[in-house]
Amino acid sequence: MLAALLLGGVVAQIRVDAAPAVQSTDVLRRTPTATATPVPAPAIMGWRGRIAGNTPYATSGDGSIVRVYVFERADEPITLTYYDTSLSGLSGSKSEYGPYAAEFAPIPAGRWTVSLPELGASIDIDADGYNLIVVEFAPYTVAEATTAARIPPTFTPIGGEPWEGRVLSVSDGPLSEGAILRVTVQGQQGHTVQVSTPADFVSQGTTGTKEELGSDTAEFAPLTAGRYIVTPAGLNTSLTLDLDRYTIVVVEFRPVSGWPRPTSTPTPIPATPTPTPTLTPTPSMQWVGAVLRHDRPYQGQVFAAVAVRVAGLSDLPVTLTSGDTTLTCTTGSKPEYGDYACEFGGLSPGTYSIRAQGLEPVIPVMVGQGDFVLAEFRQEPLPPGPTVWLGRVLRNSSQPWPGNGVSSAIAVRVEGRRGQVVSLQSAGGWQAFCDTGTKPEYGNYACEFGGLWPGVYAVSPVGIPAEIRLYLDGVGFAEVVFESFLATATPVPTPTRIIGAGALPAGTRAAASGATLAPTATRTATRIVRAATATPTRLRLAATAIPTPTFTLTPTLAPPRGWVGRVVQDEAGVGIGTIVVQVLGLQGQPVVLRSGPWSERGLTGSKPEYGEQAVEFGGLNQGDFSVELEGLGASLPVHLRPGGFLMVEFRYDLLPTPTPTSQPGVWVGAVTQNTSGDVPGGAWSTIIVKIPGVDSLPVTLDSGGFATTCITGTKPEHGPNACEVGGLWPGTYRVTPQGLGPSVDVWLDGAGSATVEFWVR
Repeated sequence: MLAALLLGGVVAQIRVDAAPAVQSTDVLRRTPTATATPVPAPAIMGWRGRIAGNTPYATSGDGSIVRVYVFERADEPITLTYYDTSLSGLSGSKSEYGPYAAEFAPIPAGRWTVSLPELGASIDIDADGYNLIVVEFAPYTVAEATTAARIPPTFTPIGGEPWEGRVLSVSDGPLSEGAILRVTVQGQQGHTVQVSTPADFVSQGTTGTKEELGSDTAEFAPLTAGRYIVTPAGLNTSLTLDLDRYTIVVVEFRPVSGWPRPTSTPTPIPATPTPTPTLTPTPSMQWVGAVLRHDRPYQGQVFAAVAVRVAGLSDLPVTLTSGDTTLTCTTGSKPEYGDYACEFGGLSPGTYSIRAQGLEPVIPVMVGQGDFVLAEFRQEPLPPGPTVWLGRVLRNSSQPWPGNGVSSAIAVRVEGRRGQVVSLQSAGGWQAFCDTGTKPEYGNYACEFGGLWPGVYAVSPVGIPAEIRLYLDGVGFAEVVFESFLATATPVPTPTRIIGAGALPAGTRAAASGATLAPTATRTATRIVRAATATPTRLRLAATAIPTPTFTLTPTLAPPRGWVGRVVQDEAGVGIGTIVVQVLGLQGQPVVLRSGPWSERGLTGSKPEYGEQAVEFGGLNQGDFSVELEGLGASLPVHLRPGGFLMVEFRYDLLPTPTPTSQPGVWVGAVTQNTSGDVPGGAWSTIIVKIPGVDSLPVTLDSGGFATTCITGTKPEHGPNACEVGGLWPGTYRVTPQGLGPSVDVWLDGAGSATVEFWVR
């Protein structure tokens, strides 16, 4: 008979054999007297936890849910710890999920430690602010401890040679709810591989079961985010790595002698192949930097922290720089973030640059009070051929004039790059950064900049040669995407279309510098090069077949260029009139049509039936009008006949050579009026330039690398020889009339207006 006795949650079995009432003497001699012998319950070695479930997007993003079960234990203390934050509860306090359940919610994103302090058990979990994590704690016995390892240990590796594992690549995967782990045991088909967490067994697989991956590779999917230990059978080695739930991680185990030796030049292939088996070629790799996590776990605290991982490299110096301050840590000193991690703590808010010694990528990060950033340098396979990155504006709701707000936003996607740092820079030099993967509503590889003033902004992924410039009005929203393409020939940079006030087309800064590229020879016929055409006013793209490419920098003064307008079609008609304006190369450029106090604005590209960069003004009476390119300092006076149709074209070309009126004396200049204050704000300051007696003269405005031009005589409302530039950010601008000699510096606050005059003294 078996009886069960429950003692403190431990079941003890006692065998009781009742003696018979009557037995023969012989039987008694041959059979020992029965006694009650207790059968001890299996000895408990300890308690351990495991992740029983991880449901993504279980909440709306205001915090994760952590549900904890303790096997047959009520009122057991449970703690959740994240740095200086600690939460406590008791098992059984959430009876709707069972008699031994507890729940913690909402939990901020981060790696938390769930512990049973009185039972000495704990487990790490990763909360992302959206997921529901179920943790189970249960006791384990001596027998379970000795059989927990599904793969028996061995100290006789294959062929008597030591083996070693490493991470080959980490890339973004197709799964929205789990990671993919692929393990290669070089040359070993049907080899057993075990995957476990530091606290529990997860799965076991065999190489070669997925033919598309090869005969020596096994795959494990889907896996939740966290730390895993990969152990191939019989090799006396294992590899510990951290998985993100969106990634594909490729791991390879091979003999230590089989690792490729780093060399500066490729190893030559023997002319005569030998029958000796060769190792599987390792793909060419490149180092990239990414931000894996950026959150605010230290809410209310002043200081921030930055942790850095360099995949596969320990004892490597990592530097954190901000201004004149440089801090250094060594990888491997902070194992809670990975085997190759270190940490910088006690940081003040600001912008920092992260560099790993000997590696090319630089990771810029902006941290605020209480922030935590986890950055990683890792290797990824190079594409099979040369690539070119291109950016494009998917949408932009901004109007051509500044709005009354500072709430514009830009969503940026960098396809295939989660954790990619993106830079945003204004025309005034202000810069900010965001990390892709933080705005899933725009895609898996998106981030967002918000609270932006009106003005022109440059968007560029850090370390990727691509840039988009666009105009925001202070209340509009724009979406930008960057994509990579395999290049069939050497890519030639295409002019970037710039939208908005104060903008310049690509190439104008080089022209303003006074130096031109003189093509003395071109390249082979398989590549596209720039060649000078018969027309000296433009550069045209042409394919040529002249060898030996050599480009020299000729320090010759480039002729002044600017936006030049002309009437290309003028017809009379009956009824109301129409004026169509094209600005070649600029789509979304604000155009103003003015006649006396009346004016109207429009955006190029809104009338595609006349061209990609066309805008139409209809319902016009006959009379004199001024067509102006807002912020570019270009205008053209036109006359519309009754019921007429005018088509005006602006192109960036050589400016007409002015002939200043010959006057004795010396030219001087001064600021005669300025409404700007000391405090900057806004992006719509204006500068009016007056030069009495001098018409059609280009006047250059420079400020910190930004440059634009206006032509005297194009703003008659300010005087007969005046011009104007608007939409200017705060800063100091240098005003220089070409050919006269003097320059005048003027400060603008972003909202005020200044008048600069030049005259002969």
